[in-house]
Amino acid sequence: MDNLQSRHTPLQLFSKEMSAVITDLKCISCCPRCILRLCGEQNNEVFKNTNTQDIENMIESLQATDSKTEESKMEVQENVETKNTDATNSSTPICPSCLGLLQLCNDEEFLKKIVTSVRNADYEFCKFALAVSAPLQHHVREHSILLYLQERHGEIYKDITSDDFIPAKDVFKWVFSGILATALKVTFVPLFPFDINLVCSHPETDSECEQIIGETKVSKPTRPGKKRKLSPTRNTITRPAVMTGLYRHPTCEKFRKVLQCPPVSPKTMIDCHVKCTHGSLYVAGRYNKYSRELSQTPWILDDGERKGISSVEELLCDKLKIKLQAKGYNFSSSGREDIDVCTLGTGRPFVVEFTDPHRSIFSPADVKLMQQEVNSSTKHIAVRDLQVIDKEETALLKEGEINKTKSYSALIHINKTIQKEDLTFLKDFKDLKLHQKTPMRVLH
Repeated sequence: MDNLQSRHTPLQLFSKEMSAVITDLKCISCCPRCILRLCGEQNNEVFKNTNTQDIENMIESLQATDSKTEESKMEVQENVETKNTDATNSSTPICPSCLGLLQLCNDEEFLKKIVTSVRNADYEFCKFALAVSAPLQHHVREHSILLYLQERHGEIYKDITSDDFIPAKDVFKWVFSGILATALKVTFVPLFPFDINLVCSHPETDSECEQIIGETKVSKPTRPGKKRKLSPTRNTITRPAVMTGLYRHPTCEKFRKVLQCPPVSPKTMIDCHVKCTHGSLYVAGRYNKYSRELSQTPWILDDGERKGISSVEELLCDKLKIKLQAKGYNFSSSGREDIDVCTLGTGRPFVVEFTDPHRSIFSPADVKLMQQEVNSSTKHIAVRDLQVIDKEETALLKEGEINKTKSYSALIHINKTIQKEDLTFLKDFKDLKLHQKTPMRVLH
């Protein structure tokens, strides 16, 4: 086998040369799924096997028992024995690569914790997407292990980069999404508005990112015409900064000047907390305005004085926001009217974007009830044709605003009797242009 990049077959087909690699990864306490990742496994169905023992048995069956493998095992154990003396005393050490993330996949207590957190967030959902925010230490430790494998197995890993490995957080999503869906009794969908985000951290190894970034010189801004002064300062801990730091340590020799290579098993497991969010929900319809003291949107002057008794936006949206338990809303309409103008007829089209709603599942009867609640709460406006729409359909509102035609009627008082022939001159008017200034009352 030339390198990992050409290997896309199941691990059972790997050649015996991977036996020593597996032994080395085992000896530094890598978990079974990280061993698969770091051996180049790409098949997500292999990772999705929720039985960890099956994966361990698969790995065991791949290891040769020749003298080379046994010598490799003894050598690695000697190298890492003193480094791991401070690691966890549990029967199963914490993986130095994923910091225990993939070991949590089959942890019943961890599953209960996540399920409880999701339910306490009090969202209404029948499907969910899963996101994982992994700590930057994953990049540092995976780079360290790669350098170690390149040092010991250069013929296999010489042309390999960390990008050739499936990220630990992706493997976690493959495995845990199905387990979580079963526990919540809902369906997992990779792209869905309701998102369960696991934000992971590992305080014990936070300093590793600072160490790999190190000290850099950053220019301080000065007045024009003067040279910039360079002063040493610590970079902000960001992914680009960490990746730049790793790029400056391309060998075990350079890496070991700042951190251990290979990394040791940590004392503490990675910590994950849940953050749930729901994509925006769009509600559309038409409104009539019956008050001449009601602006379309809140009209607040610079000095804080309010114009009008309220606004169409507030009377309509505040009621729906409570019903949807949303974080906020954005109101849009097809055009607008002056504060002292009524909107009659079939009403003006509108759409409201409700952000992060906790209630998002509605039957036609539920939507009709919401419309009735808005209408019964005020005499100044009325809503009709209320409905939940997709984001793509909101574009129709703007299209209607551009393409629509307007009809105006006016009552004219004249101090003489008008005859039919007095109006014949109107037939000569074509393509009239109206010149007017926007009234101050609508500049808000």
